[in-house]
Amino acid sequence: MIELVYFEKNDFPQLMEWIDNEHLMTNWAGSLFRFPLSEKSLDWYIENSNDLTAAEVLIYKAVDTLTREVVGHVSLGSINRGDASARISRVLVGSNTQRGRGICQA
Repeated sequence: MIELVYFEKNDFPQLMEWIDNEHLMTNWAGSLFRFPLSEKSLDWYIENSNDLTAAEVLIYKAVDTLTREVVGHVSLGSINRGDASARISRVLVGSNTQRGRGICQA
């Protein structure tokens, strides 16, 4: 199982390590970022995020509940508080060793 924990500045190096080629970057984020990821672009990405009452985006790291290892990344955007809905985006199982285990299914 995984739990979602807010993605913060100290998580930048891990995500930048995972996104190690332009093809993966485009699959993960479309045209939102340019390769390679940078701290500056990630600062912009998390700016004004993760405020449950007002943010337009909530950004998380996925943490394995057994090992406490960060195994992925996901964000929720297009948040509509009136309808209690959001769009799941930028989903990534980071490490190749974690992919294919079904950790995103639950």
